[in-house]
Amino acid sequence: MGVNNQEKKCHLASQVLRACRNQLFFEHRFLEQALFRFRLQASDEIWFGSDGSSLFFQPEWILEQYRTDKTGITRRYLHTVLHFLYLHPFFAAADEQIYWDLAADLCVEKVLQAGGFVLPQSPDDVLRGTVLGEMENACGSGSVRNVFLYLRKRYSYREVLELAALFRLDDHRLWYARNIQSETCDSVDTELSEAESEPGGGREGDFGTGRTERSLSVNGNEVRWQEVRQSWKDAAERTLMNIQAGPDASTESQRGDMAGEMVKNLQLTARETCDYRLFLKKFAVMEEAMQLDHEEFDYIYYTLGLNLYKKVPLIEPLEYKEVQVIREFVIVIDTSGSCDGELVERFLIKTCNILRQTERFSRKVNIHVIQCDCAIQDDVKITSLEALEQYTGQFTIKGLGGTDFRPPFHYVNRMLENGEMNRVDGLLYFTDGDGIFPVKPPKYKTAFVFVDKENEIKVPAWAMKVYIDEEELR
Repeated sequence: MGVNNQEKKCHLASQVLRACRNQLFFEHRFLEQALFRFRLQASDEIWFGSDGSSLFFQPEWILEQYRTDKTGITRRYLHTVLHFLYLHPFFAAADEQIYWDLAADLCVEKVLQAGGFVLPQSPDDVLRGTVLGEMENACGSGSVRNVFLYLRKRYSYREVLELAALFRLDDHRLWYARNIQSETCDSVDTELSEAESEPGGGREGDFGTGRTERSLSVNGNEVRWQEVRQSWKDAAERTLMNIQAGPDASTESQRGDMAGEMVKNLQLTARETCDYRLFLKKFAVMEEAMQLDHEEFDYIYYTLGLNLYKKVPLIEPLEYKEVQVIREFVIVIDTSGSCDGELVERFLIKTCNILRQTERFSRKVNIHVIQCDCAIQDDVKITSLEALEQYTGQFTIKGLGGTDFRPPFHYVNRMLENGEMNRVDGLLYFTDGDGIFPVKPPKYKTAFVFVDKENEIKVPAWAMKVYIDEEELR
């Protein structure tokens, strides 16, 4: 009897969640790509939260909430969807979890309020409004990272703990520990299978989010976090396209200005910042060199020889591996007045430290560090590891005039023509983006590196564009 009662609760709770999901779909068709990505799954441990593949819920809690506030579950469902649509879980700062959780909740709350999803009236309304207002004044339409940095500066840990309770609508534990066990009710899976025959019900499979393959945390399945992240990134890009397609039948019924608010956030999501260390190591791969492969040394022959012949170890022929090294490389620093001098210096030190620490860095190199505003202000040629360390230790900024990206490319082309450089394996240009780009593409790969900004920066089709977080340069 108890088992049947539990299955009935699972069935009813899943029906509630499906009804909320379908209501959101009919009111906000542009969210089609995101709303149907969750597999409903009952849990004894997660009251309401997701790992990106499944939406975990406690049936009793869902039913109780629905009795007291029927629109509240719909709001929570959309709240969780928006977290993943904005990729909040995939950049979560585990070492400062409480700050990141609140930053993510504030960003989502702003969108929900724009869509008319208001919280039930409570004595905390004034405080909630004050916090949101201060955040918007300080960060504008900034990314969750900017809100995170703002919270760290503005509030103490104790204050953030208190504020977090005001905006918490779902459980974020699966963002950080993706091995929490759950208990699945068969009735929930049955309902989902039946839903696939209904309008909009089969969208999970259509967009490559197979339930078994994508499951992250249920019953100890292997974590496929990066794969799920890519799935949600694709959903974010498609959602942005749906909104920007213009007012049509799919957006006429949207409430408030939610679509407009979502565009700002999705644009920031589309140009997510990257791990600069990983990017630079890939970008700076230039030339292959032969090197001993110590991992391939076979100690069995060595010890066998000592055992058989006492002082005569057996050593097989040495194994070699190809290691890619940096040879000729150009780093251009935008030293115009619009660039922050401290950021410029931190970028150069960060870049040189990464290059110096990687095994791909050759002791004999030809690296030019060029400072340029509207004209070339300085060019330092670095030919060794020691020279690189010395340069970063005494770096000074020169310039602070206007911005023009063309002079460094003309300058490098002349060095190639007169033989000062045999070839340029890559050019890295650190800038704030406010300048004139060359029309003609260079013969070497080029990447423009920007510190995360709210406004989209367009670069020529022949160049790579990289956003890095200001905090990453510390």
